[in-house]
Amino acid sequence: MSLPEHNFLKTVIEAFKNDVPKKEYGKLSKATIQCARRDLEQCLNAIPGANFDNVKILRSQLTIAEMGNWSLLKEGPIEEAVSEYEALLKAKANQERAASNLESNKKSETSTAKQTVTRDFGEQINENDDVPEPRLKHVDTAELLMMKREREDTDDPDNEEDVPMPKLKHVDTAELLRRSTRAGKKLYEGNASIADLSDVYRPTRIAEMFLLLYDNEWTDAFEQLIQMNVTERQAIQKLLQYLENAFKYCEKEVEQVKLQHEKSNQAVIEGLKNVTDEQINYLQQTIGDKVNKDNLNQIIRCYIDECVRLTYLMNVQNPPMKLHQVDKGTQFNSNIYKEYTRTGQTVEYLVWPALLLYEDGPVAAKGVVQLSVT
Repeated sequence: MSLPEHNFLKTVIEAFKNDVPKKEYGKLSKATIQCARRDLEQCLNAIPGANFDNVKILRSQLTIAEMGNWSLLKEGPIEEAVSEYEALLKAKANQERAASNLESNKKSETSTAKQTVTRDFGEQINENDDVPEPRLKHVDTAELLMMKREREDTDDPDNEEDVPMPKLKHVDTAELLRRSTRAGKKLYEGNASIADLSDVYRPTRIAEMFLLLYDNEWTDAFEQLIQMNVTERQAIQKLLQYLENAFKYCEKEVEQVKLQHEKSNQAVIEGLKNVTDEQINYLQQTIGDKVNKDNLNQIIRCYIDECVRLTYLMNVQNPPMKLHQVDKGTQFNSNIYKEYTRTGQTVEYLVWPALLLYEDGPVAAKGVVQLSVT
């Protein structure tokens, strides 16, 4: 299976290899980087076994380039980012080579089968030898039908009625395909437990991106706040508030669109899911400005923009995904949360919420809590 072309990602990688060492950044616009992110997600989705952990450095460099902080683009990490991209290309080549070898083996087996013919007594001869063609015996269809009827009459003496031959119904292949597609959609429509593997932003993929948001952008923003003389507890609460506000505004945005149409209209839901980069940019600008009232620096704004993108994708799922909150003093549940820096039995405060497949549904991604010292 051939991977889709990822021209934007190729452009960015080319800039990393040639332009960035010369301190030229003309090809690294915000729009290009965001398109490159989508290209990267499509690549990972198309290569079995590949995931975001394989391209951590590449994703971090894309984040830096997206916010235009060129001084943070260092030679070492850039080389590692290019190496991760080249490893993806190698995985793609291996995948296509394996598919090609499989096809070759099938053709070889077919060819071998054609080259030999087995006689009645097991003797093998080459197909180039003169082999007499078998004589085809004339078959009288009407006579065969009459003989079949006679046998049926003999087996069932009470059956005296003439049974008409069934008429063959014309099969519309295109119609069958349409029905099959509709049946498939009905199977996973509104049923989050069945994944639509053709959907790049299916819930399992969003859960993976949600965990990476905490590992990467959250960490960068947290360190930035600490450098701004914000306490650790305040930084955690501030970043959590940004995420929750982004989710709230995106939820409201999606609900407004649904209210303008029939809530059950699947076409509306599909339209919301097939969001373009321009629409995401608009949401990040408008909602990001509401969330980011403090006019903070680019690293924190990059974290907020990613919060907006992911929480929008959570809300356009059918049913929508939900963030799970936990109160102080709640008994620690290791099935939903992980410890932050301390072990214990009860929750002191929430660091990062868990992500549920739907409201009161199973956990798609575990959250993080700070536990009280016992």
